[in-house]
Amino acid sequence: YGGIPVAYGEGLRERVEAAAEGAPIDAAWDAAGTDEAIDVSLALVSERDRIVTIVRPDRAESDGILWIAGARPESARFRDIARARVLELAASGELDVPVARTYPLADAVEAVRFVMQGHPGGKVALLP
Repeated sequence: YGGIPVAYGEGLRERVEAAAEGAPIDAAWDAAGTDEAIDVSLALVSERDRIVTIVRPDRAESDGILWIAGARPESARFRDIARARVLELAASGELDVPVARTYPLADAVEAVRFVMQGHPGGKVALLP
C-alpha cells in the first residue's frame, strides 16, 4: 500500500528523506499535528492536495492542505475509499499493523497512560 511510517520529532525531515531512499515524496498523512510535521510535508510534497492532516484544521485552511475529520462530507468519502482498500489488504493477508504494545484488559488504565506519553510507534491493543 506504499505508506512508510516515520517517527515524529526533531530530525523528521531527515528521517522522511532517508525512508524515501532518494525517491520523491508523493503524499503525506499527518496524525500528530505538530507544526514540524506539516512544515516538512509542505517542503517535501509538491502537490498540496496530497497532504492530509487529521488534527490541524487551522493549518489545513492556512496552507491549503486537506483536513479529514469527523462528519465532514469529504471525510466520509475518503474513509469509504480507504475502508475498501484496507479490507482488501486484510482479506489478502497483506495488511501489516505495527503493534507497539499489548495489555490485558484489566490494565486498560496503564495502556492509556502509555499512549498519553507520546506516539507509541504502533497500535496499542487491549487483550481479553
